[in-house]
Amino acid sequence: MHKRTHLKTYFLFFLLIGFIGKSQSLKFPLNNRGICISSKYQNSDNPFVIFENPSNMTNAKQKSYGFLGGNKYLLRELSHFSFSFISPTSLGFIGIGLNYLGNADYNESSVMFDYAHNLNNRSAVGVLFQSQIHKTRNSLYQFAFAGAVGMNIELNDKISTGICIKNQFGINKSADASLENKIDVLSELKYDVTKDFLISTAIYKQFNHAPNVIVSLKYHYKKRMFIDYGFIGGINQMYLGVGFSFDKMNLEVFNFFHTDLGYSPALLFIHNNEK
Repeated sequence: MHKRTHLKTYFLFFLLIGFIGKSQSLKFPLNNRGICISSKYQNSDNPFVIFENPSNMTNAKQKSYGFLGGNKYLLRELSHFSFSFISPTSLGFIGIGLNYLGNADYNESSVMFDYAHNLNNRSAVGVLFQSQIHKTRNSLYQFAFAGAVGMNIELNDKISTGICIKNQFGINKSADASLENKIDVLSELKYDVTKDFLISTAIYKQFNHAPNVIVSLKYHYKKRMFIDYGFIGGINQMYLGVGFSFDKMNLEVFNFFHTDLGYSPALLFIHNNEK
């Protein structure tokens, strides 16, 4: 009876989130894989959390780095590649991220640096600095810069929450260096149901867009196999991933699916110095 009650609770929870998410609209950055990966357990061995909230780095137990590559909607023109690295140090946690999207006709390149520090056993803060270059074949470079402040709080041993506020502004050289400020807000709630079953929800508010709801699940089916599933409200998009854990690395194949635009397959590789 107790188990049935838990199952009903989970079902109603996802039904509610799905209803809210379906009413939203947002151009969601598919190459930002970090937004869909959360929870304390996953953060401990996933360097791509620096794309999400810099304070989540403080869950890392060792140095780790990762590579991600794929095609949005099976288009070579929308190929994307990412590299991420995090490391605990005596002064705090540092992270470096590189991202490339597009081809010779249009491309975006970005570099980010993250720093995070524990305030106490239950909370942490982090900052992010990012620079981005937009380039088309027949136009001048356009530059964009961003700074972010994030915080993560563990409410108890199973539930944690976080918030990240990011301020972006662009400089368009072809328009006399005009500036445009954009503020994005990401709010998270993470629940480690068991050590093998993880739930994460996020509300992502981009500049000039309605808030968007993101839900992700991770389940360790066997000792060396895990499954990722999630959906992104408003744009009717979901993703499914299957991964395998080895002694010092994780390898995952996953795919985003959009009802109108189609599939976006990708491959994720993560290496940890220690396990």
